[in-house]
Amino acid sequence: MRDRGGLVFVVREPSRADKIAQRVEASGTFTDVLSTPDLHLKPTEMAIISLDHEHLHYAAIARRGDAVATAKRRVRFTDIVDLHRLGIGSVEDDVEARFVRHLMPAFSGGGARPPLNTWRQLIDSVKRLRPAVSARLEHLERISRAAGRALSGRGFDVLALEKDAVGLALDMFGFNRSLVLGSWTPADDGEPAPFLRGLAPSYLIEDQMIARDASFFGDWSRLPQQHLTGAAEFGRDGERLTVWNVNRTALEHALGVDLLYYHHRYQSYMLVQYKAMERPNSGSEAVFRPDEGTAEQVQRMCEFCAENPDSGPDNEANLYRLHPGAFLFKLCPRIVFEPDSTGLIKGMYLPLDYYQLLITSGQVAGPRGGTALTYESVGRYLNNTMFVELVQRGWIGSRASVSDAVSLAAQQARTGRDLIVAATSSGCARSPAGSDQRIAQDTERVDSDDDGSDDVDGLEMDDRDRHEGSGR
Repeated sequence: MRDRGGLVFVVREPSRADKIAQRVEASGTFTDVLSTPDLHLKPTEMAIISLDHEHLHYAAIARRGDAVATAKRRVRFTDIVDLHRLGIGSVEDDVEARFVRHLMPAFSGGGARPPLNTWRQLIDSVKRLRPAVSARLEHLERISRAAGRALSGRGFDVLALEKDAVGLALDMFGFNRSLVLGSWTPADDGEPAPFLRGLAPSYLIEDQMIARDASFFGDWSRLPQQHLTGAAEFGRDGERLTVWNVNRTALEHALGVDLLYYHHRYQSYMLVQYKAMERPNSGSEAVFRPDEGTAEQVQRMCEFCAENPDSGPDNEANLYRLHPGAFLFKLCPRIVFEPDSTGLIKGMYLPLDYYQLLITSGQVAGPRGGTALTYESVGRYLNNTMFVELVQRGWIGSRASVSDAVSLAAQQARTGRDLIVAATSSGCARSPAGSDQRIAQDTERVDSDDDGSDDVDGLEMDDRDRHEGSGR
């Protein structure tokens, strides 16, 4: 048999594809049963996965499991890299023409193993078309090459002890030993190096989740920093959106949130509180269990909503919302950090009122009477794609007087003074009645310390376009 490359796995059943996508989002791994007569599965190898035979969705490491029936084996896919729906047609156009006739049949069935040179063309094409994940694809290649190699000689005995110590630490703190240690690769020169150096990047903590999501928003382009501190501005097709990271600032304590999104055209805030989902045991489903701190945050959100009720669209089309609530929770599993990825951290967005309903209805009650929010128990939620689409179209988020109240609360939290500094294009702030009035002359955009430096402990808002597009 000619040398063959890695595994191409194509899922043709929509329901099966949906379940796989949900498992990937929930845990960063999934297991499936493959028919194996012609695949000649290796114990560990690189795989490319399509969930619709039209796009490449993931690259991963496929780990062969037990036989479950004649010519069928269980396969676990780990170290998953999101390829962001790379069109198979784009790959076909990118590879050398002489390889197309070997590559395209691999995507026509349920699984295949293309010739080795064709496989290399495929991986090289994916790297060119998705350069942001090129380094992670190279890491998968190293895992595949290193599989089954016995490393011996001077220094590798110490490496074995380091591996054992790392595994013990993972067990003590409830992380999945096999997922983390399975991502290890030896140094490129084959010489022994500290064991930790060969591991994939580490698991996320909440602060990293928040900082990461503050740096990306769908396919919007990040605009050059101008006058905003602690914020990122994004643009697309003439629209502007600003994201503030208020984690560990006075505003987080005031409103109970970590990130603020503001869509300038629709005058809409989305205020997001992040919560990490933990795995009680190695390999178990990620779960979030609210504590007293969460209850206090919910109380602050509810108090703000009660004090600032939504006033409706005020006969202005841009202020219409499918859901006018400003507060959401984002529950994120502690998945492996992907430094080269350009997407939001995977997780579930839950509007505040829906989060409360899940708890009061008993739907997310745990087996011992507590509250346990998992992907399975929650059932319905907004994923990253839904959240970005709804925010960028202005279908969800605050409006009118509620948006003004968020701006006011932000500035009071930052300065400790009763100042209104809103992000406006006209230099105007909407009054509760809906009319426009000039911001008071004593309003300051940026407070300075005695040494003249900007106060960065919180939010600084652009006052250029609070009502940009209000007449559209």
